[in-house]
This record gives sequence, C-alpha cells and structure tokens, in this order.
Amino acid sequence: MGFSMLMVMFFHTIGGLPVKALYSVKPFICFDFGVEFFIVLSAIGCTYSLDRNKDTIGFFKRRFKRIIPAFVVVVVLDFIVNDLLLEGNTDLFDFFRKLFFMNFWKGDISFWFILYILTCYMITPFVYSRADSKILLGLIGIGTIALFFYGFNHGCPQNVLLYRFPIYFIALLWCNYAMKNNTQLNFFYLGILTLAVYAMLIMFISYPYKYLLYMAASIPCLLFIAMVVDKCNRHVQSILSFVGGISLELYLIHEKCLGISDMISTNIAFRIVFSFTLGILLSYLLHFCLTRRNKQLKMTNR
Repeated sequence: MGFSMLMVMFFHTIGGLPVKALYSVKPFICFDFGVEFFIVLSAIGCTYSLDRNKDTIGFFKRRFKRIIPAFVVVVVLDFIVNDLLLEGNTDLFDFFRKLFFMNFWKGDISFWFILYILTCYMITPFVYSRADSKILLGLIGIGTIALFFYGFNHGCPQNVLLYRFPIYFIALLWCNYAMKNNTQLNFFYLGILTLAVYAMLIMFISYPYKYLLYMAASIPCLLFIAMVVDKCNRHVQSILSFVGGISLELYLIHEKCLGISDMISTNIAFRIVFSFTLGILLSYLLHFCLTRRNKQLKMTNR
C-alpha cells in the first residue's frame, strides 16, 4: 500500500514532466498504475476479511468506518478553505454536492476513488459468495468488454472510474482461486514482465488504451513489487508500512497540498518536497485523530 501510494503521489506531482536526458521521456507518466495496485490489494484484503468473518453487516461497518469519517473531514476542510475563504462561495449546496459525489457526473473527479471503492465494497459480499460461478465470470467478462467499448467511444473524465471497475472483481475471483490453489511464482519472469509493461507505458501506450494494459498486468506486476518489498531491509519496510497506514488520508489530502504548493512556488523540487512533507504530516494527524476517536468510542461502548 505504501509503495502504491508513493507511485500515485509522484504521478500527481510530476507525472506529466519529461526528462530531456531521456529524450523527453516522461518516466512517471504511468505511475497512476499505483491505483490498480491499490484496487487489487483492496480486493485481497476484502477476500481475507470475508474468509475470516462472513458477517456482511460487520464487513460494511469496518469498511465504511475507515473511509467515510476521513472523507467527510477532508470535504469539510476543502469547502472551508477553497470555497469560503479563497473563492468566497457561501453556497452550502456546493458542499453537499461534493459530499454526495453529485459533481462527479458533471466532470469533477476530485474524489472519484472514494465513490469507486465504496461502490465496489457494496457489491463485494455478493461476488465473494459466488466466486466459483462460471456465470459470474462470464458476466464480468461481458461487463468488461461493454465498459471499454463505451469508454473508447465516449471520452469523458468519468471514464477514469469506469475503466477500473473490472480489475477489482477480477482480483476478487483471482484471490479466491489463489487461496485454494498452491501456485509457484517466478521472481525473474515477473520482473521481466513488469519492466516490459513499464517500458511500453512510457514509450508507446497512452490514454485510453493504457487502462487495458493496467487491467491485464496489475496482478503479476503487483506480485513482483510485493516480492521486491519483501526483500528490502526493515527500515524501508517500516517507511512503506507507515505510508501505507495513512494511504487513504494521503489520497484525500496530497492533491490539496499541491494546490497550496503552487500558490507559493512553481519550482519542481519545492513542489515535491513541500507537498510530500505537508501531505504526510496532515495525513498522519488526521489518521491519528480518527483512530484515537474510534478507540475512545470502543471504550465508551464497553
């Protein structure tokens, strides 16, 4: 999760910048691939969670308790700072439109991932309970073809969400299969595949076709990265674990920090250092406050 979040942060910060020394190649242009890693990891986590406890209501409570409070806090702060203070917008309906994703359908994709993952979580218990169904597998295949056919013929910002629907449910089925079957994975071949995917994405494949490759390659590439992280020393693993622990808050906050950074300076180095430092600090504080609140509520209920 930590590695994936850092990929997304680099994509948001310098993803579109070319490097002249590399013949103007944009080495971070495909780092939004980290989103696919998040999606697969979420599917794996949900599979293990339901495997341990098949209580659907409890599953929903755990997921929503993790996501919704952080999301609401960030939307409130975003409305206060951007709408009220900077733009002088006092229309409370704008706040509720953000909170309930109503602006998404008008092209505002600021919080698209929250809408995406909540929708996936709502469907997860149904898919998990029918993971062995060939009919379900066929429906996912048909749905995947339909989504990409529609997206390729109707370019719109909302496609960033639509293109990513299939991989979550593909990962759910794959994880269910992997838990029941002991398969051997070759580190070398997975590494070659990952490097090949990276090279194709930065040199040849661009929007919207990259999402097809993302979908096809996300599971094997993630497995390779997991193997690499497993071989790292404990200090690196601790840093990645820390970032992974606040990854939801970082997703919500980091892009807002980029806006603040750009108001101060357009220097690229400053943009990276400032947004990463401020984003990680604020995300940790938000995560700490929400975690502490949850612990206090548990103690009160007892």
